[in-house]
Amino acid sequence: MKKALSRLTGNAAVAEPRPAIDYPLPGETVASSSYTVRLSVPGAPERVDLSINRSPWLPCRSAAGCHWYDWSGYTDGKYELIARIPGPDGRWTMTPPLKFTVALKP
Repeated sequence: MKKALSRLTGNAAVAEPRPAIDYPLPGETVASSSYTVRLSVPGAPERVDLSINRSPWLPCRSAAGCHWYDWSGYTDGKYELIARIPGPDGRWTMTPPLKFTVALKP
């Protein structure tokens, strides 16, 4: 099957487009009471979702060539983000977990 795919694409395999979390950066400390997460997503997926600490998936908005999630109401602590987009076959493509910290100033 890979040989047939190779003949069709000229490559041994075709990688699926993956979303990427641009901000916050891995290991970053967020110190503000609100934060906008920025995601880069190839193509024009029908939706982009974000999960914070394995919460239910939250829809992101599209603007200026990126996808965004406006986040507020959080407390100090360690957090993990995962983003996902639907693939053409209906399966989800996800980012690896991104870990960062919130340390709000009193």
